[in-house]
Amino acid sequence: DLVLRADILDAETALAVGLVDEIHPGEDLQTQAAAIADAWTRDRSPVAVALSRQMVRRNATLTHPDQAHRIDSLAMFWTSIGDGKEGVTAFLEKRKPHFHGHASEMPDFYNDWIADQP
Repeated sequence: DLVLRADILDAETALAVGLVDEIHPGEDLQTQAAAIADAWTRDRSPVAVALSRQMVRRNATLTHPDQAHRIDSLAMFWTSIGDGKEGVTAFLEKRKPHFHGHASEMPDFYNDWIADQP
């Protein structure tokens, strides 16, 4: 309905229909946006964040759900042998994690996955 009607929604209506999670006054917008971005990335594995972003962006374009499942499974495995160990250890030791993975150094399956995309 929202797509086909193409109505212009004010912030309160967008919130009411679930199109946005929260609204803020203009003067608070940049601070709140930065806080949300920090919550998504601060003390998170850069590789896990990059893989998650790509899965959200690309898994819906795959031709069969098994392909998305394969990518999800590979991503979980990859992060569990890399930054995942550090994340669990940091949690158990009640400290901030020190991740060593870099989003610029993605696993081989990721590069193969990118190459297979239309």
